[in-house]
Amino acid sequence: MAKRLIYVGQDDDLSDLAGKVQAAAPGDEIALAVPPGAQAFQTALNLRLLRSVATKRGLTTTIVCPDPRIQEVARS
Repeated sequence: MAKRLIYVGQDDDLSDLAGKVQAAAPGDEIALAVPPGAQAFQTALNLRLLRSVATKRGLTTTIVCPDPRIQEVARS
């Protein structure tokens, strides 16, 4: 099991991120470094879909972001 850091671009959409997450090996621990205001992290639905992709691959995910709004959406 490896640890992996994925940088999220400001304009990355959900399909971009799903592809990055799917590239991780099953069982990896991934941290998503999210810039403030990142488009893909504006709704709880997007985060649930991304979590679903990670769960199906057996990944553990962490979101690292200084934006309090994104932190709150990630917690929900």
